[in-house]
Amino acid sequence: MADSEQVLSVLRKVLHPEIKLSLMDLGMVKDVGVQGDELTVTLALPFKEIPIRDELIGSVRQELQKAYPGQEIEVKLVEMSQQERAAFMAASEGGPKPAQSTNRIDRVIAVLSGKGGVGKSSVAALLVVAKAAHMARQMKAPILGLIENMSSLHCPRCSERIEVFGPSQAIKAALKMGVPLLGELPLDPELARQCDSGQIEAYAAESFQRIADAVEKGVPATKTKPIL
Repeated sequence: MADSEQVLSVLRKVLHPEIKLSLMDLGMVKDVGVQGDELTVTLALPFKEIPIRDELIGSVRQELQKAYPGQEIEVKLVEMSQQERAAFMAASEGGPKPAQSTNRIDRVIAVLSGKGGVGKSSVAALLVVAKAAHMARQMKAPILGLIENMSSLHCPRCSERIEVFGPSQAIKAALKMGVPLLGELPLDPELARQCDSGQIEAYAAESFQRIADAVEKGVPATKTKPIL
């Protein structure tokens, strides 16, 4: 039967997937409980909604299951206090930088989607966008701008702009978030045809190119390290 000290020793083997330091050294193991055949581990995260949350839980479960097969394992999550978060950031500075440890990658740009499905209402989509922006700011990640996907459809016969999902809310959303509107991407059947035929390189991507140029210009000159 395991005791708390043994469990902590096992958890020392679990590394943060990005920082490559032990969760113990990063102060992320908040508590360990052992009661009969049940093991409970409480992890403290910088923010509860970090992208690697499920990966961290899976790593802890996997290591404990190897050490204690047959025992029930529960992983609980809490959010770090401001003081704990500061200690976590200080400890993480000793780890390798993700972009530096990957060959020839200088910057990483994350794309957060707020659409979530064609059937979603514009109001619901905007709420998702706002939530994504809030998460990015919590992680201290700069927001380069907003892109409206599937903004409209151009009639193949008369070139009339058809707002399939109603009037665009992109400018309003960008102003509310305080970020630039990088561009709007229309619904284009030709894009689907080129993809299906394996000829995507032949697609005339003027809209995409303008957005790509805007993104390149918006990337900060100084590298930033998000809080994960």
